[in-house]
Amino acid sequence: MPIMECQKDGKSGFKWGSGGNCITYGPGTGRTREEAREIVASQAAAIHAQKDINYIAKSSDETLRYTLGIVYEPMKQDTQGDFAKAEVIREAAWDYVKKLQGKSDIEKIALELYDTFVKLAKGEADEVRIDITEMDVELIKYVGDMHSPDSGEVGTVVESFIAPVDMEIKGEPVKKGSWLLGVIWNEEHFKKILSGERTGYSLEGRGLYAS
Repeated sequence: MPIMECQKDGKSGFKWGSGGNCITYGPGTGRTREEAREIVASQAAAIHAQKDINYIAKSSDETLRYTLGIVYEPMKQDTQGDFAKAEVIREAAWDYVKKLQGKSDIEKIALELYDTFVKLAKGEADEVRIDITEMDVELIKYVGDMHSPDSGEVGTVVESFIAPVDMEIKGEPVKKGSWLLGVIWNEEHFKKILSGERTGYSLEGRGLYAS
């Protein structure tokens, strides 16, 4: 299934196959042509990834709209040909939860501002200076759909943990060190899961290669 050109709201864009979401680019979208195409390529990778990483458990009770699944498994090659050690996955999983709780650069800056204003009130400082050169400006605290920036929030993370031992969940093997995520989905997205249109998680992020 190829990447196709499309039109949405009078703007040009790309989509994955005939039924994909049209990701537009140009003035008013905040994306270049190349960035839009890259997003669609990520969606394609996510579709292929779902063939290998399925939900371990999903609620049959549609009022719960819950799934549990593996985000990343140690030393297992993904669709990009990459893999990660257990300690790397653990660090990424812990960092993700810290960001969900707001314990990231944003919180650090808020604390710095508070401390500075206290000093201003006491006459111990005469200006406000905050260094944001290392701030994580791409923090996203919700679960989206198929790496699309236009999907908005379709789910909320309610569980995140690392498998402490090799185990089985509902008959499915889970390797020690795997990162698992439990998510509550909105009604529309959960229907896609029940129908088989969405079958698993897809991790999006950046990393450094190590030889």
